[in-house]
Amino acid sequence: MVAGWLGSGLGMPLPWLLGPLAVSATAALSGWAAPESGKVRRLSQTVIGTAIGHSFSAGVMGALVALIPLMVGMALWSVLMAAICSLLLVRFAGMDRTSALLANMPGGVAEMAFLAQEMGKPTSPMIAVVQTMRLTSMVVLIPFGMALLMGTTGESMALGQGHATIGVETVAILALGLAAGWVLQRIGVKNAFILGALLVSLTDTATGLLHATVPGILVVAAQVSIGLSIGARFRREDIVRLPRVAVVGLLVSLTTSACTLTSAVLVALATGLDPYTLALAGAPAGITEMVLTAGALGLSVPIVASFQILRIFVVNAFAAPITTLWEKAAVLGGRSA
Repeated sequence: MVAGWLGSGLGMPLPWLLGPLAVSATAALSGWAAPESGKVRRLSQTVIGTAIGHSFSAGVMGALVALIPLMVGMALWSVLMAAICSLLLVRFAGMDRTSALLANMPGGVAEMAFLAQEMGKPTSPMIAVVQTMRLTSMVVLIPFGMALLMGTTGESMALGQGHATIGVETVAILALGLAAGWVLQRIGVKNAFILGALLVSLTDTATGLLHATVPGILVVAAQVSIGLSIGARFRREDIVRLPRVAVVGLLVSLTTSACTLTSAVLVALATGLDPYTLALAGAPAGITEMVLTAGALGLSVPIVASFQILRIFVVNAFAAPITTLWEKAAVLGGRSA
């Protein structure tokens, strides 16, 4: 909290997320990593998902339907960029092609490492290191870069309401969001608690049944929790044991992201969409962090959220068949997967 308060005073973008992230990452790399609470993380995701849902409207949802082909196209393009740039991990980090692809894929850290184990690849620590470098670098650099380009630091509570009152309606909608997230998690949906809360919040927005709002103080608390969680993903023993993988992974992540972000801006210029919004929408980073950045900078939260959600679905749903095709291409090309 102190780090977030200092960051806010200094005008840092997303201070309540990036400040705790810096503290948590420093502690983890020093060997003092605090245990992560799954319950707190799920509640934080529920708060953010609920706040995202309240940013939608009937008109916005109608407009988003027309953008679905573009969402799918950009999701597939991000996978292609990840695949091409993963060859740099093969060349400079000594990873096999399959593990390199999974390490650079814009999916979840745990999901990609688990898929590697399922495919018989004993390199999940390498994958976890590269994925952590990708996520952390994007979470840190994109808010700062966007704020610099737009000439603003934004408002860290932009997703929530300015009041601090937690009413019965707020408690009810968060409870329903948690329940929906639990159901989605049970059936294997990724990012279940964000999506579950988002669905409940969208329903409330459409029906006006609860007229619930999310106080800004809850959004701040959720950001602190998420920042601590991201920083805690660093494993000192992995970084010490795999320094080359960490450095190359960071550089490859930046290269992949630069290609993806440039493509998103070009698409925005060609379609007339806002380039800043589409850059966040196409960024190979976490949905929570990109949506928070969009809210803080006054960009379209619904567009960013929708693009990010669809990308996550495409990557996690098709990671296995894409990896299988990648392996077959390697065999046909006369290289070891």
